[in-house]
Amino acid sequence: MSHRVELEIRENAIDKLTHPMWAMSKGQVIWSNKAFRTLQRAKASTGSEIKEVFHFDTLRALSGQSQRVSISVGSSQSEAHWFDISSVEVSEDVLLNCAVNVDGLIAAETAQRKFVQTLAKTFAQLSTGLAIFDRDRRLVLFNPALIDLTSLPPHFLSAQPNLQSFFDRLRDNRIMPEPKDYSSWRRQIADLVVKSSDGRYQETWRLPNGLTYRIVGRPHPDGAIAILIEDISVEVSLTQRFKGQLELRNIAMEAMEDAWYALNPMGQFYSGARPLRAFSASQILSKLRATRLETSFSSGKTNSSQVQYAIRFQPACVTEASDKAA
Repeated sequence: MSHRVELEIRENAIDKLTHPMWAMSKGQVIWSNKAFRTLQRAKASTGSEIKEVFHFDTLRALSGQSQRVSISVGSSQSEAHWFDISSVEVSEDVLLNCAVNVDGLIAAETAQRKFVQTLAKTFAQLSTGLAIFDRDRRLVLFNPALIDLTSLPPHFLSAQPNLQSFFDRLRDNRIMPEPKDYSSWRRQIADLVVKSSDGRYQETWRLPNGLTYRIVGRPHPDGAIAILIEDISVEVSLTQRFKGQLELRNIAMEAMEDAWYALNPMGQFYSGARPLRAFSASQILSKLRATRLETSFSSGKTNSSQVQYAIRFQPACVTEASDKAA
């Protein structure tokens, strides 16, 4: 193969590349491939007085750091394209430049940025505190509710503290139960990381100020961990109040002279006075029928989702039914 043929093959191959390539000497383009010339014509068609297709820092490109630049083409210059430019010095006065199109990468980065912004706006509306730590256990995302619930300063959270520093500050602010000693505290944090990695971490913190928080650890992609902090003080207070009301009701029922028997929707025993707890519903009703005391009790549906029927017995009926059952 002659040298001329070899040069023609090399030139044709370079012209078929989609990456613009050009050589410059003393500020002038002395050689270019087809992709560069296509961009050059598109740039000229916009009526721009600037002759250069790309504007970039040559010295920085020569140092091995690619330069990311954009150019606008089209009649209204609304069509933007992004390129990463690298340069090499082929001789004392000649620089060879190559521009790689990164439109796809820019589109992906833009979509990712918009997605993160959308998530941030959504998280900002949550009443649950959210803290996301990356695989290096650095805080990379948090929402305003986290500041409200933990009283941690925004500048501390924005500095991306690690997981240990985050919980150390919570402990210092008394936003979590005080550990017995520092070694047990270290084990507790290590346990949190392990359990959060597979979604098993969940604790309830009763704070010195009377509030109750639910702490949940959840795994995220690439080894990240999400910590959710929720104020359940009202829920806990309502539950305790409801339990107190149930206990008070039971005490009042125990003091009644009349016996009573409650059935759940399945017809099974739900609750009842002491004289009747030893008997099932069928036993009681059969004994009542056997002693012909059917008119001595009354029953009716209740509004409770747990209790289907409540039956009330007169004292004489209970005594006789108990004697017959015995």
